[in-house]
Amino acid sequence: GAGFGPAGSFFSWVTRGVRRIGASVVNFLCSFIFGPTGLMIGGTTSGAAFTRALTASYGNDLELPNFFEGSFARALSTAQRDLKLLVVYLHSEYAREGRNFCTNVLCNETVRLMLNENFLLWGGDVARMESHQVAQQIQARQYPCFCVLLPASLDEVRAIGKIEGEVQVDAAISLLAACFEEMESHRAEIVARSAQHVEDRHLREQQDREYQEALEMDRKRQEQLREQEREAQEAQRLQEEQERLAREE
Repeated sequence: GAGFGPAGSFFSWVTRGVRRIGASVVNFLCSFIFGPTGLMIGGTTSGAAFTRALTASYGNDLELPNFFEGSFARALSTAQRDLKLLVVYLHSEYAREGRNFCTNVLCNETVRLMLNENFLLWGGDVARMESHQVAQQIQARQYPCFCVLLPASLDEVRAIGKIEGEVQVDAAISLLAACFEEMESHRAEIVARSAQHVEDRHLREQQDREYQEALEMDRKRQEQLREQEREAQEAQRLQEEQERLAREE
């Protein structure tokens, strides 16, 4: 109130300042941990939206490689179907090396052509829930994280190469080249697994058909037996009726 005078006003000003600083620190920590919105963002990652976010941060003139449009699970299944390696780029706007990786590594012509022609590229910001879960799955330790996955099957995904943090162009090219060669050595295995998966599915479908056919045959057999039983009962009833009429005559 007015009775506190200048000292009271100064104390109120200091209190408000401390509260503002405290709130700013809390907001900064929440943004650092959970992303700029203060919490994990849900939903699946859009390749086009991710590209727009990177160009908005680092320049509209960025010539980025093509990011897969769809969820991580869909990217895995597509890579397996197309017999391609899946490259995952996990981005954090708070990572010191994020700008360098986007502008100098991803936009390098050789890296971009290698990714577009020989790999499937999926990317996301770890502030998003899906990307955060992918980071845990591939055990990302630093950002940016650039990881190459071999989707041997939908149930088995192997990380065959990963570079994180401060990444140079040469290291990225070497990683992609080495992983592509390894993919060639695994191609026959993946084709065999895929063929086995198809064969197993066809076998299950055939067994299901045979089982359903057996059930139908059994149903018809039971119906036939019931019909024969009804006919026998009707014949016996007619015979008894005829015998009764004969006795009455």
